[in-house]
Amino acid sequence: MALLVDRGNAGVTAGEAIACLWPDRAADVNTDTLYRMACKRLMDVLKEKGIDDILVSQGRKKYLRTDLVDCDLYRLLDGNQEVLRNFSGEYLRAYSWAEFTNARLNSLKTDLY
Repeated sequence: MALLVDRGNAGVTAGEAIACLWPDRAADVNTDTLYRMACKRLMDVLKEKGIDDILVSQGRKKYLRTDLVDCDLYRLLDGNQEVLRNFSGEYLRAYSWAEFTNARLNSLKTDLY
């Protein structure tokens, strides 16, 4: 889910998701199965919560309908000054695939001051 939030409307293909989520594993039938199982579990949880409409599959990509998601990241990217002032400078620090977004957010914060 965090990867989908990070990628927002741009979405992510299965290959991109596998490379981000399991970088130390070979891209093979086993990681494809692992990815499909993770997607099914995510969709099941979203359905259970009644919000499965936020996740869309189109072509080879899955993406979030960011217009249906209330998220500080999207408020930051939209230029919300209050949220930006409260941003600590750390965004999904444990995930290497989030480094670009973290740098972008820190640049926005720097530009504020």
